[in-house]
Amino acid sequence: MRRPMWLATGLVLALLISVSACSDDDPPPSADHRSTTTRATSSTSSTTTTTTKPKSGYVKAKVDPSLPRQDIDINLRYPASFTPAQVEVVQAWANYRHVFYAVSDPPDPSSSFLRMFETAQVLVVNRAQIADLKAKGMSARIRGYGSLRETVQRVEVSGDSAVLTTCQVDGVALVRTSDSAVVDDDVVTKHASVSLSRNRASSAWQVSPPPAVNLGRWDGDEEDRCGSA
Repeated sequence: MRRPMWLATGLVLALLISVSACSDDDPPPSADHRSTTTRATSSTSSTTTTTTKPKSGYVKAKVDPSLPRQDIDINLRYPASFTPAQVEVVQAWANYRHVFYAVSDPPDPSSSFLRMFETAQVLVVNRAQIADLKAKGMSARIRGYGSLRETVQRVEVSGDSAVLTTCQVDGVALVRTSDSAVVDDDVVTKHASVSLSRNRASSAWQVSPPPAVNLGRWDGDEEDRCGSA
């Protein structure tokens, strides 16, 4: 069985595709399969870019402690060399990712948390995906069943727009909500770039269209291939 692609990391790409909870045909692109802050200090944006090989290792992102399901771990890290402007984008992405999985186990498409870290266009798709899970009696589960590991490689900030490049090793389990029976726990590695934009009213970064760009997708734990793709 081929695991489905999700807006969580398949992102806005799902704006162009229909989601199937257990499809044999994966939609063309994405960064993750089922789907972020303590916000860093705001900074006005001149264009900034970082390499995939930081000078002094990585920092693990910590999601906003006020968000639900603090028991789950999206296991997301970013280069320690990132500037405050880049870290602010990463934190928004981490909160977005956490919220998606928090409200996918069990699925709650009406959750008010969904709208916090995404534009209205992305919200429509996220709600549809989570409603699809609920209708099929499924949950996307990390704690105790699946696993997730993500390394943000680059962040480019220009004005009120940002592009984040990330590599995800996705083993999040698709389980039946009623009895927690595992339907799909395959591991897939996904390499993608995603778009974020700054909300002019709140100054917060949000996941936004245009669609994510698929840079690579491999079965199994193939994180090393993200660096060479």
